[in-house]
Amino acid sequence: MSLYELESFVNKNKHLPEVKTAEEFKKEGYNVGDMDDVLLRKVEELTLYTIEQQKQIDIQSQVIMALEKQFIELKQQISK
Repeated sequence: MSLYELESFVNKNKHLPEVKTAEEFKKEGYNVGDMDDVLLRKVEELTLYTIEQQKQIDIQSQVIMALEKQFIELKQQISK
């Protein structure tokens, strides 16, 4: 699920996928083992999102450096 899809889900349902609503917790109670499983999956999802974001940041940084280099070269050509 993309972050945009996740945001849409949370906006619509007011909770994360696979996580019980507050009302469900009140009605069904809290099972520590089940919740640990859900929380570990959510930590894994967050880690994967973070890795993907870092890859995008690295690519954007390379593009910025290339554009800065081009800018400096063009600025030098204009000032000649």
